[in-house]
Amino acid sequence: MLPNSVARKSVAFSAGTFIRMSLGFFTWLAAARLYPPAEVGAAAAAISAMILCNQAGLLGVDIALVALFPEHRRRPSSLLNTAITLAAIAAAVSSLAVVGVAGAGFRALHLLVATPADAVLFVGLTVLATAWWVMDQAAVALRRSEQVLLRAMVGGAVTLVGVAGLGAAGFDTASAILVAGQARATIFGSREGKPGSVDSSRQS
Repeated sequence: MLPNSVARKSVAFSAGTFIRMSLGFFTWLAAARLYPPAEVGAAAAAISAMILCNQAGLLGVDIALVALFPEHRRRPSSLLNTAITLAAIAAAVSSLAVVGVAGAGFRALHLLVATPADAVLFVGLTVLATAWWVMDQAAVALRRSEQVLLRAMVGGAVTLVGVAGLGAAGFDTASAILVAGQARATIFGSREGKPGSVDSSRQS
């Protein structure tokens, strides 16, 4: 039973990664066709900065979560809440630092500080993306790799449809790409981001 369980969960996690990357590829194809080149470039720069802040914000919390979970098997909510909170705070700090750099005159990231709303949008989306990644690792720790696959399928589809739909409707700005690209985190954040709802009896 153990080998089959390991294989099933491994396939689910790998499939989630493959689907996320595949849908991301088609999303960028749609953006390239429906948005002005300058807006696509600005969005790509902003997303690269977001990924950098995401990695800085994790601070190894995702790995520590998986490593420490056996010690908190009976009451995982406190560990998960702490991990998500720490990652979110660190992501907010790192994204604010990037906004500061952009405001100091780094023209490649002018989109982030074009208006105060753009700066708030960048920080908010970075925090959501970081929480999204921590929740993926929590799913692994909780032996629920199928949730990674589910989030990848639904989130990737929402992103693709959002980017294509906004572009086709005439909202062809870099901010539209960013909003659609991180809509998945908003969708799942309210439901999956409630560690207190974990049934610890299923983990024994």
